[in-house]
Amino acid sequence: MRVLIKQDIKNLFSNPVTILFCSIYPLALTLLFGFLFSSQYGEMVSSYDFYGIAMMYYIVLAASTITPITFMEKRLQKGNERIAYAPVSKVQIYGSKLLATYLFTAGFFILDILVLQGIHLVSFGSGVYFWLVLLLYLVLLFFTISFGGAICTIIQNQDLTNKIIGAVLNTLAIFSGIFFPISNLGTWADSISNAIPLKWLLNTIFQIIYDQSIQGYLGIVVITMLLGGICVGIIHKKYKVIS
Repeated sequence: MRVLIKQDIKNLFSNPVTILFCSIYPLALTLLFGFLFSSQYGEMVSSYDFYGIAMMYYIVLAASTITPITFMEKRLQKGNERIAYAPVSKVQIYGSKLLATYLFTAGFFILDILVLQGIHLVSFGSGVYFWLVLLLYLVLLFFTISFGGAICTIIQNQDLTNKIIGAVLNTLAIFSGIFFPISNLGTWADSISNAIPLKWLLNTIFQIIYDQSIQGYLGIVVITMLLGGICVGIIHKKYKVIS
């Protein structure tokens, strides 16, 4: 399985768009939104702080679009078919793809957060709270990578998969309030937002950073991991070679 993971990571590194998405895009979004809305925030919580935290959340959600590349990109299909007929289990095949995608994206996202924190542009917390926030991002990443894989195995069409993931991603992002206060849309939108577990996770990140409170932390971790586990179960049941 180690060989399969290395090969899948190598394939991801051979895709320039994926590398730019994971490395430059989060920093660019933070700088752009932070600059555009700098006049609307104070000194204690700057626009760069808010949008740095929010845009990393958005990028981690968007990582679900990378999984279809590992599972279904056309230039990799023949290699995937050869692996499928090799003496390895189905779990090793889809497991290597999930792990490779997770390790690839997690490595870049951790680097992005360390850079933003290191240059004092965005505060992701201090001391143990920084590591708790980082863990929440990584737990969310587990769900998004697994979700992307689950959609792949259900739809089995890369273009349609990307459209569905994009629609779900943008809906979650909007109702999480990372672009504008969701209450502006009315009480109905606010009610929906408050019922979304991933919005709870974003609220918990802000709560940890600015209130140094970990209330509900374990529950959020468990719920997000369970959602990811359900997605992995779907992958296990539905996975087959994409031809």
